[in-house]
Amino acid sequence: MQANYQDAVAAILFHLKQQGSSLSKIHSHESCYHMLQRYLELNDIPFSMEAAVDWNENRKFNLCYDTYISYRNALFMLAPGVHSQFGSGKKQPI
Repeated sequence: MQANYQDAVAAILFHLKQQGSSLSKIHSHESCYHMLQRYLELNDIPFSMEAAVDWNENRKFNLCYDTYISYRNALFMLAPGVHSQFGSGKKQPI
């Protein structure tokens, strides 16, 4: 999996934790990103927003509406320009 995907995921999760997001929201994002990564790797598909949205749309009818929307929101945080505003997701030295 591309390092930039993993870096984006780390930055988003770090941001959510720093902002005091609920554990359920953080877990939902983690689950979404993990399942997407697994799907992409198993099908040898490079990450793109189009591939991510298609993956979620294809699963739409197998998910409850709340999960579908939660995953959709998580995926759109991966969009270029969105996650980059969160920093690297790595702790900076003091």
